[in-house]
Amino acid sequence: MKILPDLSRRARHPLSWTRPGVIRGARTLASAGLLCAVLPAQGPLQVIYGISPTQYFGNAIVSFSDADGDGIEDFATAIPCDNQRGPLSGSVKIYTGMPAYERLNLLGSHAGDLFGSAIARLPDLNCDGYDELLVGAPGASQNGRSSGEALVFSGRDARILLRVPGAAPGDECGAAVCALGDLNGDGIAEFAIGSPGARKFGRNSGSVSVYDGSNLRVLFNFFGDAFGERFGTSLVGSGDMDGDGLPDLAVGAPCPLLDRPGYARVFSGADASVLYTFGGQHTWELFGASLAAAGDVDGDGRGDLLVGAPRARSGATAIADAIDHACGAASVFSGSSGQPLYTFAADQSEDLLGTSVALGPDLDGDGRADLLVGAPQRLRPRSGYVRAYSTRDGRTLGTWIGAGPGDEFGSSCAVLHSSQGAPLLAVGAPTTRNILPTDATRGASVGAIVLIRLESSRP
Repeated sequence: MKILPDLSRRARHPLSWTRPGVIRGARTLASAGLLCAVLPAQGPLQVIYGISPTQYFGNAIVSFSDADGDGIEDFATAIPCDNQRGPLSGSVKIYTGMPAYERLNLLGSHAGDLFGSAIARLPDLNCDGYDELLVGAPGASQNGRSSGEALVFSGRDARILLRVPGAAPGDECGAAVCALGDLNGDGIAEFAIGSPGARKFGRNSGSVSVYDGSNLRVLFNFFGDAFGERFGTSLVGSGDMDGDGLPDLAVGAPCPLLDRPGYARVFSGADASVLYTFGGQHTWELFGASLAAAGDVDGDGRGDLLVGAPRARSGATAIADAIDHACGAASVFSGSSGQPLYTFAADQSEDLLGTSVALGPDLDGDGRADLLVGAPQRLRPRSGYVRAYSTRDGRTLGTWIGAGPGDEFGSSCAVLHSSQGAPLLAVGAPTTRNILPTDATRGASVGAIVLIRLESSRP
């Protein structure tokens, strides 16, 4: 295993992309109610602000099918603390790619639903040519307080296609959701829903269910091992890690209520058997709090897995006993051997590197997709960042940095692919302050999404 700390110690300009020898600061202008930053190559193209303070606009982001035909994928973003239908009812917005315009607005049903706490893109279920959106509302109370629910919405017109209620009070069904691909050969993708508050093996032991996308039949149920593990906090379709031709499922159990590091477990999509259990190294790491399919990093033809541990201790603080040295880390594991390939580590306390993880495009021109890891730095006056890592040798390719203190830039990130050129990176900064001089919410912590064009360049 190669442990790779953050070695970039250079000036950090607002909303900038940094590489060795290259720093580009942002030039900003107000236009059409948006803040636009126009930069060459890796610079921000557009900043979309939330509407109201403290609603965590941009808390989660997923790419979506290109509905407007502009050649760039659309995207959806979560606003779990939106108050349109009561305090903390939540909402989700779907935007066109670039420039970003709101296309659909989905709302939680009741106060406290936390609708949008988790979102996932599903392949077209109703054969209308549009992908669907799976949305979790872990605070919904149909079957008791915080039993939760998850809903599938049409990507064409936002109609509810499917609804999955939580089974019991406190289950928090919908706290995590993901698409899996077709497991049973019927041509329709399956999906998984996490209920980290479920209590089959003790309170907050957690559970995950896999559903048939055509009829909502439960295909598999998985459970955490013990009290407090919060199994099902994160989910991802990890690709085919065992080489049987079917996608597999990875489940995170960060164990936030226990003095344990947390773990991520991979299950076979064919028979639900356990393929791997990956664990952290120190207590309170929250290992498994975020997950992403990493593609084939080691070139063995199997899918690999990227696991975030946002409170991991690393660098000079690795041997410390205190739990507040939350530098954070993210590790890549091989699908064929289960061995760690790389561990990317921050070296500043409270960076929280690994809060978000994603598979990026090829940024260094070597023909291999690279990896993106977010560090929201929830300790003022830092602003947060997203760092890109090479899958060829694990080196740091560059860093995008938030614009102001307390932005929590990097809390979420997603790549929007384009048929017409370079893809875009969408980064969530859910506590960003509005700086538009003509806006009524100027100075308020409304949150934002930053769109950045990604250009491939050889090292």
